[in-house]
Amino acid sequence: MQQDRFVEFSTLLNEVQKSITRIKCKKMDTYGLGSSHTLCICILQEHPQGITKTALAKRCGIDKAQISRVVDELQKKNYVTTLSTKKNYNQKYLLTDKGAEVAQDMRGVILEINTFVSDSIPEEQIENFYSTFKTICNNLNKAENIF
Repeated sequence: MQQDRFVEFSTLLNEVQKSITRIKCKKMDTYGLGSSHTLCICILQEHPQGITKTALAKRCGIDKAQISRVVDELQKKNYVTTLSTKKNYNQKYLLTDKGAEVAQDMRGVILEINTFVSDSIPEEQIENFYSTFKTICNNLNKAENIF
């Protein structure tokens, strides 16, 4: 029974991740970007005063090397800029006007998708799902150190 749950859980997570990635790729391709840029742009939008790569990596849940690549790509395409021309680890990054337009567009798409996939689900069930999912994520993080 427990193994069946593990298989179902893993399969569902993979299906969800693939669907999300395909949706992100389809939309971000319009801007010459990939799915890895989506979350980064959304989080940068939440920090109009700027955010460091370290904080951005933590918020995105990806390693610093990957966030550096993503931010560098966004900078080269003029979606992201820095508050300072000095190169240092505490440098803050923020969206350019061009990046803010992409972020605003993405917010609209995300809202549309959220409405589409969850409109028929009562709010209480959605809240319970996220609460349970967060608990599972936290427990899995703890399990990494044990097993």
